[in-house]
Amino acid sequence: ACGMVVPCAGASAVAADHGRGRVHGHRYFVNCTSGDDSASGLSPRAAWRSLAKVSSVIFHPGDMILFQRGTRCAGVLQPQGSGARGEPIRVDAYGWGQKPQILGGGARAAVYLHDVEGWELRDLDISNLGAPPQPGEKRTAIWIVLENRMIGHHYVIENVGIHDVNTSAQLPPGSTDVENYSKDSGGIIFSAAGSDRFDDVLIENDTLSRVTREGIFINGGSPTTGLVVRRNYLHHIGGDGIVAVSSIAALIERNIVDDFNTVGTSF
Repeated sequence: ACGMVVPCAGASAVAADHGRGRVHGHRYFVNCTSGDDSASGLSPRAAWRSLAKVSSVIFHPGDMILFQRGTRCAGVLQPQGSGARGEPIRVDAYGWGQKPQILGGGARAAVYLHDVEGWELRDLDISNLGAPPQPGEKRTAIWIVLENRMIGHHYVIENVGIHDVNTSAQLPPGSTDVENYSKDSGGIIFSAAGSDRFDDVLIENDTLSRVTREGIFINGGSPTTGLVVRRNYLHHIGGDGIVAVSSIAALIERNIVDDFNTVGTSF
């Protein structure tokens, strides 16, 4: 059976709406094998081709970004825009076959959400493997960052496979902060400072493997609320497995963390 450990091969031709009605918004299709960035993106036959094209667009509440299953997209997915209450922006898969792959290739992050909210990510395969990193060089699969004095509401990461993220396990030159220098690198990282914080976060049924530093790490400047981390499987993690810093009533349950802290030196 497919699920937490075994990837699903694809149960439908187009991603499901996951039980929530779509009042507004468009469906945009991406096929990194045979798409065309000059096309409209509004149907599988008019699919876009590159992550750069997707990242150049400002999306709106209710929009969906659907990646063709069985394809590989190289580069960074950094989409713009925010969803609204009851109308998130969804990134998902369509077609048949294996999960669509996003290959960061050693970038700071393969998927980067900066000062946006109302995003749901599902049914993707994400890696960020590059050349051997320099001391202090940080790499992340999914990095969600707030730094504009805001509360970020509603984030879902579900049924995503994350693997092969080779961030540095060595301090940058001149640094002595062994404990904290790379807490914002690894698999799924939520980062905020000051008064910024996260609310309504669901991380569920994901698989993380061969990640050099943190597995799942949530750190709001102010306490995170509405956090659920459930039924994830993590193995071969270089640093911490699952960490929720400064959270109120977080629910972390039914996760498996196997073989972690493999490069740790001080903890």
